Amino acid sequence: MKNLWFIFLVFGLYSTPISQTPHPFFSSGSNIPTGLEEYTGKYTFTTSGSPITSFTITEKAGELFGEADSYGANKLIKQAEADKFVSTSSYGSTIIFVRHAETKKVTGLQLLIQGNTLEATKEN
Repeated sequence: MKNLWFIFLVFGLYSTPISQTPHPFFSSGSNIPTGLEEYTGKYTFTTSGSPITSFTITEKAGELFGEADSYGANKLIKQAEADKFVSTSSYGSTIIFVRHAETKKVTGLQLLIQGNTLEATKEN
């Protein structure tokens, strides 16, 4: 029994439960995939007369942010519908991501803002 106690102390099994031991590949601060990466990138508006030329989607700490031109990024809140997010901007815009019918990859977005629908194509 004395030897077993020594093994627990040496290997840290006594003080740190296995369920709380961080995995070496997923330590804090690492880039853990969130499933949001497919939305990130720069989108260029194709709607003629659009007041916005581009919309950039970024991901940080498991959350999406959207920035129209260079007006500042706003958090995007996931909605129940697939590929639909609402911006926390004062305009209250809705972003619906568009997918390619066959590949299911994100190819663009629709920005619903102040009663208008602006369409953009993903650059990268």
